[in-house]
Amino acid sequence: MESKGKGCLQRISFPPLGLRIVKTSIAVFLCFLVNMLRGNQEVVFYSQMAAIWCLQDTARDTRKNGAQQVVGTGVGALFGLVTILLFPSLAAETARQKAVHGLVISLMVGVILYATVVIRKLHAAYFSNVVYLSIVIYHLTDGDPFLFAWNRFLDTMIGIGIAWLVNSCRMPREKHRDILFVSRLDGVLINGGEGISGYNRVELNRMIQDGAQFTVVTGHSP
Repeated sequence: MESKGKGCLQRISFPPLGLRIVKTSIAVFLCFLVNMLRGNQEVVFYSQMAAIWCLQDTARDTRKNGAQQVVGTGVGALFGLVTILLFPSLAAETARQKAVHGLVISLMVGVILYATVVIRKLHAAYFSNVVYLSIVIYHLTDGDPFLFAWNRFLDTMIGIGIAWLVNSCRMPREKHRDILFVSRLDGVLINGGEGISGYNRVELNRMIQDGAQFTVVTGHSP
């Protein structure tokens, strides 16, 4: 039992700190700063959530996720506004009215999911419902539903913009495109039969996308 326990401890590894983690932390902090410049008038949570969800390993994935978020936020804000305007009494206090409140919101969630299928934006479904539920559950009694829906859309756009900005910033560095990088396959890229680690996969794709020349060497047959 003792040797088995030691073996388990030896398998624990701590991969290097990925650049995505650093960039995400920076994006969240920038959302705080932007919210301070706006006078702390809005809920910074929405901007930060958009930035975290949008910021990916590559700039292309960030743009793709950002586009999905724009669509999702627009759909969610629109349906949230429609719900508030058509059912202004949803915030009533009686048990029966609360049941109707829950039923209407649940049905609208299904409508939103179906709408994302119709417009072929399935990946926007999650964010659409997040924005919708934030409007009809927590801000149903706000005096100006139009203003709140617009602010939620604006908050999300700020988060997406910050994520794009952070992911596009790169430190200046000299590139040597005439150098061929060669890595051993066994014991280096592939270790223990588990395939290429997530960290190596991301970094290799980033290097190749930047124009690096890379290949592998192995003693195995093709």
